[in-house]
Amino acid sequence: MALIARAGADVVVHDNRPSAVIAASALSVPAVSICQQVHLIGFAYDGASRTWSLAVEPFNRVLSSHDLPEIGRDLRELYSRGLIIVPSIPEFDPVPDCQTAENVEYVGPLTMISDRGAPSGDHDTERSGIFFYRTVFDAARAAEFMDAFGDLGSRIMIATGDDDAARRLRDSSQFGQASIRVMFDMSVVARTAKCAVTIGGHGSCLSCIQASLPSVIVLNPSPERELNAKWMERMGLGRVLRPPAIRHVVIPWAEVRTVAEHLSSDSQIRSNVAHWRARLHGDGAAIAVDQIASYADL
Repeated sequence: MALIARAGADVVVHDNRPSAVIAASALSVPAVSICQQVHLIGFAYDGASRTWSLAVEPFNRVLSSHDLPEIGRDLRELYSRGLIIVPSIPEFDPVPDCQTAENVEYVGPLTMISDRGAPSGDHDTERSGIFFYRTVFDAARAAEFMDAFGDLGSRIMIATGDDDAARRLRDSSQFGQASIRVMFDMSVVARTAKCAVTIGGHGSCLSCIQASLPSVIVLNPSPERELNAKWMERMGLGRVLRPPAIRHVVIPWAEVRTVAEHLSSDSQIRSNVAHWRARLHGDGAAIAVDQIASYADL
């Protein structure tokens, strides 16, 4: 509340922070929530929303202390008191049956890639690399990884999402000519890679569609990523692998390479990727800004 007041904010935009909604409401400032399907009222992975119902009582105490209306049975009711922006499309993040859609606006992906940097969708011979996002973290199984992908040389793009991990991989000198970075410019990846290997995060799934990349999704235990992966498979955009995990996931690199080559050469998969990339067409950030400005009367 102090920060909002000090900044003289006209609107508060947040990524699923119930405290931000309360702080904005207490100061009579409009709040905009950026939400996935899982953050909409009524969504449940297994038929129950226990996580959101358990939070009702403590948050109601806070609401009451600020003379704000209390919520009923689902903490996500807070988001519905303002504008909800979904950084996706209805086919990938459908609104639950019991959620009113009156205050829900789809703007398309809010990712690092824009239409200006994305390819047309054609998979030509120049797009022969493979992009790895948060699937390669240490050099313990470098030999197995290189047996599967070493022939690609500099066309291997490994994004760790973590500075220390990127440094460790580079220092190991076991990955040949592979490009190893914390993150890549996705417009470059879009022009040079033919397939992606990811862990199924929301942003990475949508980024891969925008970059015309079919995805091999290697899942670790995460209901949200399972949901994203389900949509990717259902839409014909990739294949999900569920490797065994004792203390951590052991990725079967040889199988990943086989699946990646199949996805890259499958004409139906390429057609699906091109179709859904066209469906995602548009500058999500610009659309979001317009929606926010209109809602906040700016």
